[in-house]
Amino acid sequence: MRTTITLDDEVFRAFKQRAAEHGTSLTHEIGEALRSELAASAEAVNAEPYEVPVFRGTAPVPGVDLNSNAALAEILDAAG
Repeated sequence: MRTTITLDDEVFRAFKQRAAEHGTSLTHEIGEALRSELAASAEAVNAEPYEVPVFRGTAPVPGVDLNSNAALAEILDAAG
């Protein structure tokens, strides 16, 4: 199929360079890039969802400010 697209000058030069290096045409290189992107998108959609591991532990120590690195370090040092 023939179509017209507008490319950024930098993108155009990069694909022209790639085509020259591979001994192919600009059309071929852009087509391959689009096919690769479509395949990657399809793989991402079909990928199994990531399961977040759940760790069981004890409840926080009452009175410890969880936003304070010093308080947390003190508790960890006492437990170690």
